[in-house]
Amino acid sequence: MSAPTHVPLPVDGALAELHAALDHQRRVILQAPPGTGKTTRVPPSLIEQPWVGERKVLMLEPRRVAARAAATRMAEERGEQVGDTIGLRTRNDTRVSAITRVEVVTEGVLTRMLLDDPALEGYAVVLFDEFHERSIHTDTALAFLRETVGALRPDLRIVVMSATLNAEALGARLRTDAVVKVEAERHPVTISHRPPEPGEDLPDAAAAAVVDTVGSDAHAGDLLVFLPGVGAITRVERFVRRALGSRLDDELVVMPLHGSLRGDDQDAALRRDPRGRRKIVLATPLAETSVTIDGVATVIDTGQRRRPEIDHGRGMGVLRTVTASRAAADQRAGRAGRQQPGTCIRLWHAADDAHRPADEPPEITTADLSSLALDVAAWGATDIHELPWLDAPPAPALGQARALLADLELLDAEHRLTDHGRYAHRLGTDPRLAHLLTRSIELEAAYPGAVATACLLAAALADRDLLRGRRRPVDLRLRLDALLGTRRDDADPQALRLARDTARRLERRLGASDAAAADLDLAGLLTSVAFPDRIAHRRNDGGSFLLASGTGVAIDPDDGIARHQWLAVAETEGVGADARILTAAPLQLDDLEAVHAHRIVERDEGGWDRRARDVAFERQRRLGSLILQRRPETAPDEAAVAAALVAGLRREGLGLLRWDDSDRRFRERLAFVHAHDPETWPAVGDDDLLATADSWLPPRLDRTSRRKDLESMAASDVLSGLLDWRQGRELDRIAPTHWEVPSGSRIPIDYSFEDGPVLAVRLQELFGLIESPAVLGRRVPLTLHLLSPAHRPVQVTQDLVSFWAEGYAEVRRELRGRYPKHHWPEDPLTATPTSRAKRRS
Repeated sequence: MSAPTHVPLPVDGALAELHAALDHQRRVILQAPPGTGKTTRVPPSLIEQPWVGERKVLMLEPRRVAARAAATRMAEERGEQVGDTIGLRTRNDTRVSAITRVEVVTEGVLTRMLLDDPALEGYAVVLFDEFHERSIHTDTALAFLRETVGALRPDLRIVVMSATLNAEALGARLRTDAVVKVEAERHPVTISHRPPEPGEDLPDAAAAAVVDTVGSDAHAGDLLVFLPGVGAITRVERFVRRALGSRLDDELVVMPLHGSLRGDDQDAALRRDPRGRRKIVLATPLAETSVTIDGVATVIDTGQRRRPEIDHGRGMGVLRTVTASRAAADQRAGRAGRQQPGTCIRLWHAADDAHRPADEPPEITTADLSSLALDVAAWGATDIHELPWLDAPPAPALGQARALLADLELLDAEHRLTDHGRYAHRLGTDPRLAHLLTRSIELEAAYPGAVATACLLAAALADRDLLRGRRRPVDLRLRLDALLGTRRDDADPQALRLARDTARRLERRLGASDAAAADLDLAGLLTSVAFPDRIAHRRNDGGSFLLASGTGVAIDPDDGIARHQWLAVAETEGVGADARILTAAPLQLDDLEAVHAHRIVERDEGGWDRRARDVAFERQRRLGSLILQRRPETAPDEAAVAAALVAGLRREGLGLLRWDDSDRRFRERLAFVHAHDPETWPAVGDDDLLATADSWLPPRLDRTSRRKDLESMAASDVLSGLLDWRQGRELDRIAPTHWEVPSGSRIPIDYSFEDGPVLAVRLQELFGLIESPAVLGRRVPLTLHLLSPAHRPVQVTQDLVSFWAEGYAEVRRELRGRYPKHHWPEDPLTATPTSRAKRRS
């Protein structure tokens, strides 16, 4: 046991105020800048508070690195080891004892504790550290905890702690006005901007800035470089080591800092170098506020971070590199001025600051919600929106998450846990991987080695990639092989160590000690169990694949795995045309059909084939959007055929039907009556007919299955389907096809004219007709085209009475001269009408 170490920190002066607030309030907000000691001083200070009694203090520390560092520091200040008064619970590390009074836990652990014991009977207070990060697990745990306080533990205290939050706004949402603020002296930080050169990517720009900074007398102290993820850290480290060469080890030391490092390596990055060398710490965003790094005087900020998001269009969770917020940039810069005046070099243009978001969005509003939905089901909430969320889960993402969980048979139709879901949830890992591990037990008999391989696969996919480099191979089998001990120059030793520990833990959970050895050839089959929506079929030799979900993805055609017809894809990145496969394994079609038989359906597919310009149907065996087998369908469903013919008609146009003169005249009559009474009569314009074709065409398609059948159909027979039998009779009455004139001839009426129907008739056949002919119940007069014996028009009128009285005499004189052998009486009203060309001799 070491001697206690305790140096004054700014938060010490606020502890009495915090204790007083907790004496009277159940919810308190503590706002304290980074480095003020809130993480390590507040939890131990609560142990002796009267309201704590024999219970414990529980603190949620979102990141494993920070949780371990906090527990270690608190134990050191007491001269103890972690596991004595100060305990630690993470996914892979639990150190508590009978004398433990403070427990530091990570996010998933707190959720699990609440699910196992909703009342948290052994605890008096829960502290949420670094609350501004607002991960899904933090929001979920807080929602569960607030429900617990309301229903089971009204005495349970909640303390929300953060360096950057709007305390008053949060207090209103948590229904508390108890806010304790810690003030701390801040040293000035000089900010400069150094955007990348044209064509220079950000990791290279960061590495160049590091090299220039350590070579300048203007900058002193240790360097802290903020990078978006482990891949960027690896690139920058390699560049810096090459550039600095012999200066490393003697004067300088490069130290990565991220969650996958060994604890000793994390501790070394946080403390001053024991040999007095200048440190270059390459860190992920966890160094913004979660941990304090001694000796930093210069910060180099790439201005980026990695954020889990859900791609709603594809239903996939992705990890995207995004622009860090202004609040995050300020926190990063502040790290340079914690102990002395410092410098921050930002790798972007100063003008770009205005385009950065003010704050980071809560993860619950952007990320995949499948784990949350499973946790809520395990909590027993019947309506997820009744939980007291700070920000409710978005409906589209929640719907996709529940659909996935139902597809994996983890939830039932009422969003409740199935027996399979209950067992999988107890494994405490991602729902897809939990489903994989559970199913592997069932598959072991048919596929020896399934359990051991599934544990390796889940471990390989649970965290960052096991391989390093900018052009990493896609094949998952190479990663599993590295886990089994095969040496690779591109393997990441730290990631391999963590993955092996995870695989062993999973094997113990599954009781797989007696299972057969891992079989790498099962990698594709097992990956498809976890990611059935990402089973992929090759579309061409250029590296293009189609996923079962319907999304197109690509792979480098030179990658060895690209030659396979079928893949099971675990990870993708990008969207649209930029979507690419990151990790996958080959899949045999026989295995696919055996394991996913319950997902495979047979159905007719087809319709109007644009290329053949005809109806085409086939019988398909499908898994989602993927076609496993196809054959011509000789007897497709009648409704599907009708729909195909309607689609063909709409594409090809009404000319696909057979139109003769009588068909066209029928349509013209319908157009006429519709123009005068659109409420009663159907519209028959091209656009109108095509828009309603699905109602009038199918009833006329008895035994019609091909284009040639459609072409043989009289259009008028088809269009008659627009009318009921009463309308058919009424149409003949009010818009007859012909008009019987006094001569006894039945003259066709032409309804094609825009100005109204026309009756073209020889003048002599109308002798004796007193009133003008009309249709539509005599509401619309026919326009009379009065013809000569040679059928040439001599007069146009709608008023026959006026024509007889005023115009006939002139027409008679003209026609008698032209046609002297014809009878042209002086009084047309008393003359006998005739259809004969000449008078009788």
